[in-house]
Amino acid sequence: MRQSATVPRWQINRATLYFFGALGGILFGYDLGVISGVLLYIKKIWSLGSVAQGVVGGCLAVGAMIGAAFAGRLCDKLGRRRSIMLAATVFAIGTTAAPSRRTWSPW
Repeated sequence: MRQSATVPRWQINRATLYFFGALGGILFGYDLGVISGVLLYIKKIWSLGSVAQGVVGGCLAVGAMIGAAFAGRLCDKLGRRRSIMLAATVFAIGTTAAPSRRTWSPW
């Protein structure tokens, strides 16, 4: 008589798991790179010292982690399409509400 092993309906390959773990690290590193690029402009506008730049950079990184944590739950609740539409709306409102006057030029 032949024994049949129970195989789960879906099985995650280790290489796939490692790939998405590395991809998450790369994307977070990219986010930190964007934050450091933004700090060049923020420190001139707000006249920040080195400690204040560190605090702003840390707060932006923590905000990115919190946003990523809640984005999954929001996507489960609203659906992927509505979540993207909501993010685009918030981005558009933030862009139009930003001050339009340039006080300095990086060039």
